Amino acid sequence: MSRVDHVRPINRAVAVSAVAALAVAACGNDRIVSDSSSTENATKSAMSTTSSTTAPLVTTSSVVGTDGATDRADAYLGATTEIYRRRLPDGQNFVVRLSTQSYATVFGLTWTAPTGSADMCLGDHAVFLGVPGDIGPWGSAWVASAWFDDPKPTQPAVLQSSMWAAENTVPATEFLVVRVDADAAEIVLAASDGTELDRALVVNAIAMVVVDPRAKGAGETVNDLSVMVVAKDGQQSALTPLAPPGHKAPPDCGPGEPPQRPLPASGAQPADPDTAAAQIRQRHSLLVDRSVPAEGKPADLLNDDTGVQSAIAKMDAGPYRDIASTAAYSIDDLVFTRPDEAWFRYTITTSSSTFGDPPTVEPPMNPEWAAAWREWVGRAMLYTGNDGCPPLSQC
Repeated sequence: MSRVDHVRPINRAVAVSAVAALAVAACGNDRIVSDSSSTENATKSAMSTTSSTTAPLVTTSSVVGTDGATDRADAYLGATTEIYRRRLPDGQNFVVRLSTQSYATVFGLTWTAPTGSADMCLGDHAVFLGVPGDIGPWGSAWVASAWFDDPKPTQPAVLQSSMWAAENTVPATEFLVVRVDADAAEIVLAASDGTELDRALVVNAIAMVVVDPRAKGAGETVNDLSVMVVAKDGQQSALTPLAPPGHKAPPDCGPGEPPQRPLPASGAQPADPDTAAAQIRQRHSLLVDRSVPAEGKPADLLNDDTGVQSAIAKMDAGPYRDIASTAAYSIDDLVFTRPDEAWFRYTITTSSSTFGDPPTVEPPMNPEWAAAWREWVGRAMLYTGNDGCPPLSQC
């Protein structure tokens, strides 16, 4: 993804308009769950029934009146194999089971989009996670999500799936299933301040860690948590944000990349376009250079720096600080619309992903792009609804 912005020279110096230079601090959603149609999961795991017994912070309690009830998952579990088990302090077990067939086959789903197929796009398997017998208000002890057989995660650990415990508390305890590299031995879950919340042994390249609702600070979400991976040789990874994997479904599973909004048409040029363009690139580079303190940068570098320093401080104190420190910014395209005004598109690349913020300054409307955008949106709508709320879920 890329970002469009524009700059206007002031008093022979090029002043960059307000740029979200630290957009990496904003990645993630309020609650991360598996997405069976776009970014998806990692590492192909072998199957076994080895157990893990480290203890979470809290116990779970069944919803009154559900013990012994018929579980809607019973119709699907026969075609699955247990790949993970962790004993909870109350004597119950948290279990992960993986289907032998594709997600679509397990649930009898069809595919109506013009390209792709249900087997290809909805998941190589269905993964079931739950506390057997502890039926929740959604009518099951289990939650199902898609599982893709990717070779390895893009980070030391990625979030495969999550579920709430079947208990009568609000907010409820959360169970997070994390996938890791085959060399991992243990997962440590930490709060945004680095405090350890839980840890669990790795079995078949996955582990489940427990989030006590009391462990998170006010306003914190799953996105604010971090994980550390302990390898079999004892080496420890850095704490990294708990995030979904960077897997992308095959191209045929979606409408393709949306049309890129073009920069405005070129206009009257400055006397020396190459020198002016180089000045813009140099000042943008200085703007995003974290090695230079704010007080050491020109006062006119931004035309409005409201909130910039507080955003930097928040990012530096949050779980994405290490990823943000790897951010590299590049101006990809630049065009002068007037001698004193230029528009440019830039890209932010980090160790986690490549992305950009939505532009705060919209370029002029381009009729050809607008038509292409409407065509793409119409095509994209043909792919929606193929991977909705799973048959066993809390949505």
